[in-house]
Amino acid sequence: MALLEKKELKYILIATVFAFIVMGYIVPNFLPQINTLSPIMMFVIFNLGIVLFLQIFLKSMTLGKKINLRESFGLMLLFTSLDIMIPPLLLSPQGILGDSVILSKSSSDYIVALMLQSTFGLQGFILYLATYIFIPFLLLILSSLLLKNLVKNVG
Repeated sequence: MALLEKKELKYILIATVFAFIVMGYIVPNFLPQINTLSPIMMFVIFNLGIVLFLQIFLKSMTLGKKINLRESFGLMLLFTSLDIMIPPLLLSPQGILGDSVILSKSSSDYIVALMLQSTFGLQGFILYLATYIFIPFLLLILSSLLLKNLVKNVG
C-alpha cells in the first residue's frame, strides 16, 4: 500500500500550482496593489482565504470527500492561534501596532530561507520560490500523511 493515494498526490500537486500562482506570480506582480488593501482584507484573503481554499474546498474536491466542517474550523483556529504566537510579531509589548516586525529573524519563512541559502546556496527568486513553494509542498506531503482523517469518505 502506497503512503499517499493518487488523489492525495493530485491534491498536493494542485495545491503546489496554487502556491506557485499566488507566491510566484500574484504577490511579486501585484504587491503594490495588495498593500493598498485594508489589513482586515489582507487577513481574509491571505490567511482565511488560502486556508479555506486549500483545506476545505480543494482537498474535499480532489479527494471526492465531504467536508468535516468542525475539524476544518478547529484546524483553522489552531493555525490562527499558532500564527499569532509564532514570530514575527507586529505588536510591541507596550501594545503599539507596528509596520516593522519584532523577532522577524525567528519566523518560519526566514529560517527556511536561511537554511536553504546556507545549505544549498540558493539566492534571489529561486530562494523565494523554494521557500514559498517547494518547502510548503514537502510540508503538505508530510501533513497529508499525518492528517488523513480530516475529510471523511463520501457515501
